[in-house]
Amino acid sequence: MAQYATNVVPAAGLNTVDALLTASTPVTGDTAATGTGVFLLVRNTGTLATFTIPTPGTLEGDLTPLPSRVVTVPATTGYGIIPLTDIHRDPTTGLATINFSDGTINAIVVSVP
Repeated sequence: MAQYATNVVPAAGLNTVDALLTASTPVTGDTAATGTGVFLLVRNTGTLATFTIPTPGTLEGDLTPLPSRVVTVPATTGYGIIPLTDIHRDPTTGLATINFSDGTINAIVVSVP
């Protein structure tokens, strides 16, 4: 498991293709920063991949757990952009946890100010 570095997109832009080509393969349980304008950018060159980002906490005044964000990324050259909002921040670690299944994945975290 690893924590993703956040790539802040400068005014001149960010070459996400090169960043994704050199990114490591994610492992279930990886973590990332959250916030407004923070996204997990993924590239899938294998089979259909599913990302699950848990949402800690419960509904106000209720013990019903909040639903996780589940996003599928199409097989072979599928790309996905997954928002990492503060609702996904684990109160213990201050980070979002990212789980995935299948696929040949490369992933980076970007922040668009």
